[in-house]
Amino acid sequence: MVIASGQFLKRLGGILLALSLTHCGDETDPDAISPLELKSPGGLVLVDNGEGKVTLKWYTSNLEEDFEGYNVYGAALTDASLTTLGMSVGSPVQLLDEDGEPKEAVKLNIMPTFDYTTDNENALPGAAAPIAEAEEESELSKLPIHSRNESDTTDPLLPTCRPNSEGTCEFNTSATVPDPATIYANGVVSFDLSSAGIQLTEGTQYCFFVLAVQSEGEEVSESSSDLACITPRFKASVSLSFASNQTIDLTTLRGACSTSTHSCGTITPTSTNTGSQLRYQTTTNVKAFNGIGKPIFIKRLDTFKNGFTDFVEKAPTFVYDSNDVAHTGGYAPNGQLIKIEPYSMWAVAEQDATTATSIYYHYFWVNSSAPQSATGTVDIEFRIANFADKP
Repeated sequence: MVIASGQFLKRLGGILLALSLTHCGDETDPDAISPLELKSPGGLVLVDNGEGKVTLKWYTSNLEEDFEGYNVYGAALTDASLTTLGMSVGSPVQLLDEDGEPKEAVKLNIMPTFDYTTDNENALPGAAAPIAEAEEESELSKLPIHSRNESDTTDPLLPTCRPNSEGTCEFNTSATVPDPATIYANGVVSFDLSSAGIQLTEGTQYCFFVLAVQSEGEEVSESSSDLACITPRFKASVSLSFASNQTIDLTTLRGACSTSTHSCGTITPTSTNTGSQLRYQTTTNVKAFNGIGKPIFIKRLDTFKNGFTDFVEKAPTFVYDSNDVAHTGGYAPNGQLIKIEPYSMWAVAEQDATTATSIYYHYFWVNSSAPQSATGTVDIEFRIANFADKP
């Protein structure tokens, strides 16, 4: 691609400006710097651990000598809010424009929306009381997820987390700054929100991005990880008996889920065939699942040896075929048996009782290495949705 000389000089000038800026930020109002000085985190995925507990995972290669850790930003946002902000899932937040200056839209709209303090209506659960901004003319001084200095509660402890040798980003709870030479990250990094005391609400969508941090929090990467969003589901477990055919009424189970307790109570399998039933069935020595009763459709996804710990895949969108033959997304027709495979993950599309086009998407995982030869019981773990139309 040929770049016009004027455009090239403008871009070159922006790069040189970014490289020559005097870094005068502090950890509550950091400078965004060139990727030549600090690499940005890679793709971000979110893992639903159930009970409102979510783990963030991203890819990185931060071996810079002043590298310190990561700032993690999160907020409760609808799809409409993301559109208004000009944000899209799978795209990073770019903090600087081509001239090396802070982007006004990021400074005035995006960072305040992700501010982890109680004066932000979009803040994650557990947000702390606000503190004074670092400067009147601030650039990026909206706080990511953080804890507070016990000796000075107006002092936020940043970065959000520091990676250890195992790839776990440990929540920062100490004002002591370790030797940067001991801090690095290369590969997959994970951050458990529950380590910061954050328990999300099932049925509410939350979005996150991550910035790399160096120089005692005073500098951050010019670009974030990709933006990722998740709507947590409820966790529920049951042991099914291989001695008899058993069903689970998903409508009843979904109705028993409570956001205040993050629980759906105890699942009691039955032998009835009414309602939205997920049925375990043995026929001609083959153990299988099917959906019966009120329209419920299932799809076996893939094998996940560690269950939901590794599950970041999403189910295909279900579109109902009135002839109940071939549904978009590969879901089995109502009543069709599908063989149970070891450690298999499944998607369930449950039609609403009154509106057939409104779909609840659930997931369940079979915790068994040999379900076809097993005797006794097999453990099943669910992620139950209390909201419709989010695959």
